[in-house]
Amino acid sequence: MTAIAAELDDKLKRLDPVAAQRLTDLVRDAIILVEASSTSAKPSSWPAGYFEATAGAFADVEFERPPQPPLTGVVW
Repeated sequence: MTAIAAELDDKLKRLDPVAAQRLTDLVRDAIILVEASSTSAKPSSWPAGYFEATAGAFADVEFERPPQPPLTGVVW
């Protein structure tokens, strides 16, 4: 095991489950990006596994548009 792997393993053991999952997701995303950049994929293509890794990433986030201010000073 490399030093970074041991450090990551130790960190994951000390974090609460939510933070540990976030760190795991970040590492997984980094691995996907590195693997994609080392293949012969076109620069304009999506990294391999991108959609599988990000599908549902915002499923538990509620978005709310703030109130829009009144339109003033516009002359058509």
